[in-house]
Amino acid sequence: MYLDVADSSTLPYGWSRYAQFSLAVVNQIHNKYPIRKDTQHQFNGRESDWGFTSFMPLSDLVVEVSQESNWF
Repeated sequence: MYLDVADSSTLPYGWSRYAQFSLAVVNQIHNKYPIRKDTQHQFNGRESDWGFTSFMPLSDLVVEVSQESNWF
């Protein structure tokens, strides 16, 4: 899961922005605890995206969906 600067290739040479942000996966059906990760990054022309290559195990999401909908 990543945060990406929109249209970064059209920004002026030498641009940069510092950001502190959180990314989360939220169960909107039962309002359970979200899985959340906080981070910070200096975005620029060479690094216009930042995030987590492994945010949460897919099996956690699949199990939750199966339990919510009674799928097996």
